[in-house]
Amino acid sequence: MKTGISCGARPGAAAAALGASLLLPAILDSRSASGLLLGRFSAGLAAAGLLDAALLAGSLLLLVRPSACRRAAALFARMPDLLLVLLAVSPATLLIGSRAGAARRDAVRNSLTASVSLLLCLGAAELAVRAVVPGSHFNPRLGLIPYTRYTIMVDLPGVSFGGTLSTNRWGLRGEEPPEDWDAWTTIVTVGGSTTADYYLDDSRTWSHVLQETLRERDPHVWVGNGGIPMHSSETHEYFLREVVAEIHPDVVVFMVGINDIGQFMRGSVALTEPPLPERGVRAFLFERSRLLQSLYKMKKVFLDGAPVISENVDPEFELLPMPGPERPLPEDMGTLIPDPDQYARRIRRLIKTCRELGVTPVFLTQPLLYDDTEYWRGIQGGCSWILGSDSVFSAATHWRMLDYLNGQLLEVCSREQVACLDLASMIPHDSTMFYDAMHFTEAGSRRIGLLTGRFLLSRGIPPAPRPQGPEPPGRREAP
Repeated sequence: MKTGISCGARPGAAAAALGASLLLPAILDSRSASGLLLGRFSAGLAAAGLLDAALLAGSLLLLVRPSACRRAAALFARMPDLLLVLLAVSPATLLIGSRAGAARRDAVRNSLTASVSLLLCLGAAELAVRAVVPGSHFNPRLGLIPYTRYTIMVDLPGVSFGGTLSTNRWGLRGEEPPEDWDAWTTIVTVGGSTTADYYLDDSRTWSHVLQETLRERDPHVWVGNGGIPMHSSETHEYFLREVVAEIHPDVVVFMVGINDIGQFMRGSVALTEPPLPERGVRAFLFERSRLLQSLYKMKKVFLDGAPVISENVDPEFELLPMPGPERPLPEDMGTLIPDPDQYARRIRRLIKTCRELGVTPVFLTQPLLYDDTEYWRGIQGGCSWILGSDSVFSAATHWRMLDYLNGQLLEVCSREQVACLDLASMIPHDSTMFYDAMHFTEAGSRRIGLLTGRFLLSRGIPPAPRPQGPEPPGRREAP
């Protein structure tokens, strides 16, 4: 696991610092006709100097302490839209206000000309991006792009070479949604990358195997794969409100836990990115501008160091021995985290939202390659966790973290009388099931799909076979 933010943010900070350092001497060497401050600077020139000095100081801070970038992003995300607008227009306003007569009229005219030119350029860029970037049926912040199709040339153990990754008109992996939606048993699988199964062929994901298993009872079953990498129990709530609330499937199957381990971490590893505003000017613009959406993705990749799903993969997953003895751990892993009930509250919230939407929730505990055995106690599982940034924890501890969350999931589902399959206790902790610590091989995915399908069948999902109708829809090729 990486500590701190990606070093990709440093070139941007260095460029900003260089630009500000070149501009500041020119401002300091300038003299205004109306020397309101120190007999030399007008209000506008003084404000420009202060803004440039702030930019220089902020850029140098990011170079010295890159973790400050996340705090700055969090502060920006929480700023009211009105304050951001005022900050954006204040330099021009100060500049115009510092002038008089004809000079002020010229400043106003030049500012308007620059603003109109900028809007025209942005409009042209927006049209160009729309011509090449498809729009999403749902809120674009989910990243569900319709009609994508890739050939995945992977070099992963237990995964076939040259698989296909495609999405339907909703941006979900799976067949096209049936036209007579209410006549079918419809299911959406929700989770992170262990649900998305990106490096597996469409026909080998556990969501597809689940669909084929259920169709042995009733051919009118449709399963859409809504797995999104890095999504956790917190962001699944957003998926429910944006996607499930609109399409109203009969069942939602959650595989949760793997992306909730962050509460055991410390420092920048534990920080979650501040969410984009859901209301206001920024939310309005982001949801409608594909240019902003594309720029946001570029920022995520090049500045934040977000993982990129590549068509060609040569993974660097390897098992490394522990560098030394691991620190003693308590029997109850919950005593290590500030809010032991956080995960349970999130699960209860997911259940509550599903019930409000009239959807049946089903949960799966998250399996892992690691186990709490002597062998895995000698293998590294990660670093920068809550015991200290210099503390490397073992793979066995990694499993104990996840097992703690799995236990909370089972307990909440039992109290709420919600179906929960303990997959984690049914999947062997070996490399035939996983190609890395958590992601499934084709054999692992098939076993999960079969076990989940049999579990749903035992609970009457789908119900008795429906009358024969049209054949299930096939995949639609990307236009």
